[in-house]
Amino acid sequence: VFPMAGSIFAHPLALVIGGVFLLAEFIARPGVRRAYLRSLLYLSPFLLVRVLFAVVFWEKGSYVYAPGHVLLFVGYGAIGYLLTRLSRDPERFAKGVLFLTFTAVALLFALIPGNPVGFNIGRFFFLFAVPVLLSVRRLLLPGAVTAVLLVAVACGQMIPPASHYVHVADLRSTRAEFFVPALSFAATHYEPGYRFHVVALDTHWEAYYFSVNDFPITRGWYRQADAVHNRILSSEFTVESYVAWLKGMGVKYIFLPHAPLDWSGERESEILRTSPEIAPVTADADWTIFRLRDPQPIAVALHGGQDPEILALLHQAVYLRIPAAGDYLIKATYSPYWQITAGAGTLAKAPGDESFLLLHAAQGGLYGVSVRVTLEASLRELVRLF
Repeated sequence: VFPMAGSIFAHPLALVIGGVFLLAEFIARPGVRRAYLRSLLYLSPFLLVRVLFAVVFWEKGSYVYAPGHVLLFVGYGAIGYLLTRLSRDPERFAKGVLFLTFTAVALLFALIPGNPVGFNIGRFFFLFAVPVLLSVRRLLLPGAVTAVLLVAVACGQMIPPASHYVHVADLRSTRAEFFVPALSFAATHYEPGYRFHVVALDTHWEAYYFSVNDFPITRGWYRQADAVHNRILSSEFTVESYVAWLKGMGVKYIFLPHAPLDWSGERESEILRTSPEIAPVTADADWTIFRLRDPQPIAVALHGGQDPEILALLHQAVYLRIPAAGDYLIKATYSPYWQITAGAGTLAKAPGDESFLLLHAAQGGLYGVSVRVTLEASLRELVRLF
């Protein structure tokens, strides 16, 4: 019980993947159900605390799950179930239930829109695909057919991580020297009122090198949180919608690396090179840097009037000069733990789907807002939700 309780807090995804085995055994073996229910009872206090944490610190997020991966996982489940039916394995029923359970769970996470697990359910496949197949004994299929199926599954399981390891080891775009020209430009052109957009590398090291040098960017390493603002990049997008997204995120400069890119990179590259609303600024062997001709800052006045001036944009705080009383949109992800630390006013979630921050300033002057997670604030949020 205690190792499972620890996994609930240390790595909830481990419980999701392990839960496939637990659920399958619960379904297939009536004799163990009482023990499972008893364990669930013992775990219930830990589950309750974990749920409370999830509620208090909840934020919208999702993870990509491509149709090709759905087909891969469902196909694997179908092959595994077929092998159990074509065997004299004494435990073929239980093993068949395991394959069907994984298939059902993989489909479920594909059908639930905007869920934070998504493709991560595939970790079951990438860890256990071949070992679980090999556990099916006394097959009735010819040996050659069985070997072909095992090799096919092994290729699906091993080729992606192996190719990623070999590929990444040789990529210049994983090394610090690759980012030197881009970071040098960023250092001389950074303005606190705007953030940079870096067309994502397939290895996503831009999320490290830019942020560790204190440059705000549109995309990070944690895709579940990124999806709140970057959903456009996971689907087909037009020139107009892409430019509108850049403006909506407070972008002025766009960095295009000359290296293997993430899935949206090809379309972004095409738009950057052809759109009249985007102008090239400089280029070298590894980077081309563009400027949005009509950028919109991170902080804007909502009802006309002068935009505020951001003095500093930090990891957990924003300091700005407000010209007059009124409502101002700050393009930072809303959280109930944002607090006004300087100035007079209130904070709320801005209207719309972007989950940005709305500042109602009672007067003009210097303002500071920062994220402060305290016990008092957490309890207040819990009371508000219930």
